Order: sequence, then C-alpha cells, then structure tokens
Amino acid sequence: MTYYYAWKGGPRLKGEPGTAEFIESYIEATKRESERPNNLAGLIDKYMSSKEFEKLKPSSKATYIVHFRQIKAKLGELPTTVFGKPKAVDILEDWRENVAEHSPSNADAQWFQLSKALTWGAKRGYVKANPCIGGGTLYHGSRVDKIWSDEQIEQFVATAPSQFVIALMLALWSGQREGSLVKLRWSAYDGEYLTVEQEKNRSGQPPKFVVLPVKGEFKEFLDSVEQQAGVAGLSKGNGAKGIFC
Repeated sequence: MTYYYAWKGGPRLKGEPGTAEFIESYIEATKRESERPNNLAGLIDKYMSSKEFEKLKPSSKATYIVHFRQIKAKLGELPTTVFGKPKAVDILEDWRENVAEHSPSNADAQWFQLSKALTWGAKRGYVKANPCIGGGTLYHGSRVDKIWSDEQIEQFVATAPSQFVIALMLALWSGQREGSLVKLRWSAYDGEYLTVEQEKNRSGQPPKFVVLPVKGEFKEFLDSVEQQAGVAGLSKGNGAKGIFC
C-alpha cells in the first residue's frame, strides 16, 4: 500500500491522488498548518482563546493575562521550533532568573503559567515539548494564610458595602494593586479595555500603564456598575467620575 503525505514530515493524506477525498484531506492539512503559531506570542494568544483557558476562574484569567503580557514582551519572538531543543531550557531559565531578581514568587508564577500554555501547545502539536516541566520553584515562602477561599469571597460579596465589593472584584480580575485601582476613573474603561496607571514607579520615571482586556464575567460586572453609576454612554468628560464614587 502506498501512503501520501501533505509534505515532508507533514500529516498523512486520505484517499488516492485525484479523488475528492484526497483533495479535501490536503486542503484541511494546509489549513491547519496556516493556523499554527510561528512564535511564543502566537501560541500564548491561541491558548488564551481556547476553551481550556475560558474554564479558568475570572481571578485566575486576570492574573494570567497580566503575566502573559509580560512573558510576550520578553520571549514573544521565540520561534515555536525552539521548544523541544536543548537550548530552550537555557533561554527560559535565564529569563526566569532575570524576573526573579525583582520577585522570585512572580518568576515562579510566570513559569507555571507559561508551562500551562506550552503543555496545551504540545498536546496539539504546536511545539515538540514543554521545557518548563520539572523546573521546580525559586520562591519558598508561603502566603497561603492570605489567600481567600471561594466561600469567603461569596460571603464578602453578599454582605459588604457595594464600594468594597467593587474594589474586591476589580482587584481579582485585574491583578492590580490597591493604589492603582483607587485612582481609576470611568474614562479608563472604553467598553473593551481598562487602562490602569500602575502605582509603583521609580522616582522621576514616566508613569506606566497596563491595558487589560475586559471580557466575559468581568465585562458584565463592570458594565453593570457603570450603568448604576450613571456614566454609561456619556462623554469622556463625564467619564472622569471615579469608579468608587
């Protein structure tokens, strides 16, 4: 029996050359190939649009989005063909060590989240391997006593004053610090993105801004609060009103 492949190393085609089945199989193979991410940034974007990512809790998704933006800024141009080669481990470990100079716990979080995206990509053949597996952790402290359970969050939402609930939900979904959130104005939200000026900044340096996508439950919540505040659909001048007042 003779087997036919779309290209060298490519998927096997169905049917015999010249048949409708063969042509359809080739078209499908080339379509899948055109959708393959060429670099890490593309892989991360595909992971964030996947059903697996959509299943995460809103607070987890918000944290992933912030960290993935930081990862793409440093490693986004890495070709997907690198993952599976020995040098990939050196590249990723050097990157993690650089992040750890400022925050070991943040380095571990980004490493874990990158590993999730690479594992997802490896299952679909976008990368040959996930070099983050078995990388261990750099941070050995514990903040388990400072993490709220789902039940505690639900109880707080049900009983706390509305402005406190807004503050909590913004913190959960955005992953930003209190000082950055309390300064938020409705003009920072355009219906699709929330622009946050980060509180922590070196003296004399221009302010840094993070642009956060607002989707799903986060968007439903923020749109509802905006309607109640009476600023939805108004001009940016009216949007200067603070979110917490």
